[in-house]
Amino acid sequence: MAEINFTKNELKYLADTDFLLTGHIIKQKINGLFKAVAQELKEELDTGKYNLDPRLIRLSPKISKGENYRGLPWIVLDYPKKFQKEDTFSFRVIFWWGNFFSYSLHLEGTAMTNALPKLNHYWSKMKTEDVYVCVSSTPWEYHFESTNYIRSNKITFDQFKDLARNNAFIKISRKTTLSEWPHLINQTIKSFRSFMLFTGFSVPKG
Repeated sequence: MAEINFTKNELKYLADTDFLLTGHIIKQKINGLFKAVAQELKEELDTGKYNLDPRLIRLSPKISKGENYRGLPWIVLDYPKKFQKEDTFSFRVIFWWGNFFSYSLHLEGTAMTNALPKLNHYWSKMKTEDVYVCVSSTPWEYHFESTNYIRSNKITFDQFKDLARNNAFIKISRKTTLSEWPHLINQTIKSFRSFMLFTGFSVPKG
């Protein structure tokens, strides 16, 4: 058997029950926050301001959790969501322990094709806001390092369109600090409204 040694710091955590118990309470509170966010999103969708399939809106919100995204716990809210190869639409809110809250819109297939012309139209507006675009070849990474996301003002629409066509998906995102948790609902609705506008899923006024 290989020799195993614990550092003093590791032994401190090994004997610390308060850390794990407090972590459990924190996760319960985040889960409660996400339920409240899901309810606000549902009420927002029920206003009729969005050009989405009613079946998509009727689907129940889904909250998932795990312990190991890059070694750290996470909680995810997906709503509205539809994951199909020919037509994926997902608005996702993420809590990543020790890092941030993030808000992302992930489109593939028909949803992506329909969104690209609108994104072209709104690109200059999007560049003035704190919006990131995914430049990775996979939509399943959520860190904000430059290999995955870059600010929209650092890339042209033509470059983004080429990436979208090569990768067969688009994803636009925002993030806020964990200390901004009291504003999570407002930040979620703000991000959702912006993303729906930029991708053409808002119903035109008038």
